[in-house]
Amino acid sequence: MGSTGRAGGSRAVGRGRRADRLVLVRFRFLCRVLQWPVRCGRARNRWPPPDRPAPRQPQAGGSGRVRTDCAGHRAEPDRSAFQARHITRARASRCGLHRPGTAGPRGRARLLPDIRLDVTVNERLRITLSAASGRPTITGPFAEHVAITVTGAKARYITVEGEAGAFCEGLDLDRLSDRAEDRTDAEIAAGQRSYAAMLQALERAACPVVALVDGVALGGGLGLVAAADLVIATPRSTFGLPEVLVGLIPAVALPYLTQRVGVAKARLLALDGGTVDARTALRIGLVDEIADDLDVAVARHARRWLRTDARAQQEVKITSAERDAPDADAEALRRFAKLFTTAETQRRIVRMAAGEPPWLDDSEGEL
Repeated sequence: MGSTGRAGGSRAVGRGRRADRLVLVRFRFLCRVLQWPVRCGRARNRWPPPDRPAPRQPQAGGSGRVRTDCAGHRAEPDRSAFQARHITRARASRCGLHRPGTAGPRGRARLLPDIRLDVTVNERLRITLSAASGRPTITGPFAEHVAITVTGAKARYITVEGEAGAFCEGLDLDRLSDRAEDRTDAEIAAGQRSYAAMLQALERAACPVVALVDGVALGGGLGLVAAADLVIATPRSTFGLPEVLVGLIPAVALPYLTQRVGVAKARLLALDGGTVDARTALRIGLVDEIADDLDVAVARHARRWLRTDARAQQEVKITSAERDAPDADAEALRRFAKLFTTAETQRRIVRMAAGEPPWLDDSEGEL
């Protein structure tokens, strides 16, 4: 009995030592990956730290040993060797420091979502919202990038899409709540201007904008949907404005939603705070088409758009966006007259009058 207890105790001690070695190995690995020390909160990467004296240099003729930190770096390296890396949520998740979908501790630098903007320009400008957590959200820099990209786009149509199963969950609440008590009303409003500029750029884009929705579209994500000219969704998609659940209002998205579905339906969605499925969204006019394959559906519309005159499409978008201007009617007539005198418009009119497809070119075949 005693020998059995001693053997069990030895095995437990062995397991404990192996666990300790594993923890040490992981800690050293994290130090190398993150180039320890990293910046936390408002602290700066200074060596030595302000509350510790600089380590001594080895004396001449001494042992020659140089003190190092836990990652094996020299005690007094060049300052540039400790520049903090941008720690994204994806990198932190791989290292075991962060679980997707959770916020960082208060008072420290938050691990920002790994959101990227993928743009492919041919005849199609493709904007993809993606995040390492699989739940795309909208940040200020992302909105500014989209607005600039859309404004200068030379494509014939634009698509906005998200992850499989998640189109966009709106604004990043972790960033909005960070130091919220220290912000003034003007600063909070300024933070929404980039989002408003993005929606305005999509509305005034020189070509059709398509929202390809697969999954949830909430809050600011629903604003992206409402600002599009065409919305195609998969059967599993859901839409909602949850702002009232946290004590806010959809200040930027609501006017675009009102324009798309009407005042009464938009107000009810904003007051309810819940979600509607794809079929309900189709019935109220929020969605234009439900399709299992979004790429096939948008390709069908693209074939028609490529037959139209690009300048005429641009003037249609501008005229529609400026419908509430005091001189909207006069401006619309001016644009009509300007387009009517162009050589391309005259060529298309002649071909249509002759019973021929106006999008065909005599010398080059189909445009």
